[in-house]
Amino acid sequence: MRRRRAPNATPGPAVPHGPLGGLLQAGLLSASTELTFHQRRANRRGRAVITAEDRLIVDGHASPSPSPSKAAEAITGNVINGWTLWHLPDGRTLDGLRREHQRDDPHN
Repeated sequence: MRRRRAPNATPGPAVPHGPLGGLLQAGLLSASTELTFHQRRANRRGRAVITAEDRLIVDGHASPSPSPSKAAEAITGNVINGWTLWHLPDGRTLDGLRREHQRDDPHN
């Protein structure tokens, strides 16, 4: 019995499907977007960069975080809502951007 060869398939680009996936797919975020936060009372600052794989690379940490909240927790040491903590370069929070996207595209 002869085996058939599978056709050469070229994998397409990875489609982000994690917490930030919808915002990346909509073009509202992009890989290499820098996020920051500042907690005045605790005198803490944080910086993270979004990857094309829908992860966040936090300054000073080798492994990527799977969500905004886990990235914030990596810096603060506390369970915290990263969606309201992280800010985009224009000053909006990730939560604000997500709400705008949900308002403009109710299917997401």
